[in-house]
Amino acid sequence: MSVILTGHHNYYGAGKKAYVAQITGRDAKFTFAREFLANGENRRDARAEVIDPGLYETRSVDKKERVTDAYTLVLEINDELSEFDASKADALKITKLLDDGRPFDTIVEPLDDNWGYMTKKRAERVKVSQEIDDVVRECWAHLRSMSEAQKKKVLTALRLLCSPPKPVTEVPVAEVPAAE
Repeated sequence: MSVILTGHHNYYGAGKKAYVAQITGRDAKFTFAREFLANGENRRDARAEVIDPGLYETRSVDKKERVTDAYTLVLEINDELSEFDASKADALKITKLLDDGRPFDTIVEPLDDNWGYMTKKRAERVKVSQEIDDVVRECWAHLRSMSEAQKKKVLTALRLLCSPPKPVTEVPVAEVPAAE
């Protein structure tokens, strides 16, 4: 499961070069912090195989040495990677949220035929859901090595920890006046 991104290089001089980069945040000098995946060395196209969801930038150079930057979101949908176009304004907004500490998968989400921004509340629910999945996977790894009897004992103990029985409270007995 991968996506191929290409920065085209049609200029034959030694000037600007095509590249493919993953955008990892903002940079004061260059606008974006980038992790370069492919450079168009020797006046060749830059091609990179992308296997991780994220925000990517491709730079193409035309015959007159003009550069065109394109922004691509790579999102995972049903265990497959899909690519979507994004504007520079979208890239700036996403990188601001990345710099604020939000993981990429809690910033954008795939929609029917496009993508959209995830609300902060939904992002929190996704984060909690991922944490639960991680804990369940870890527990299952331990439980798989146990016998059925041990598994039942562990699960019973977990149920008691999660939902302890309510303490028995004594009901005060109404005082009955003594007969004289």
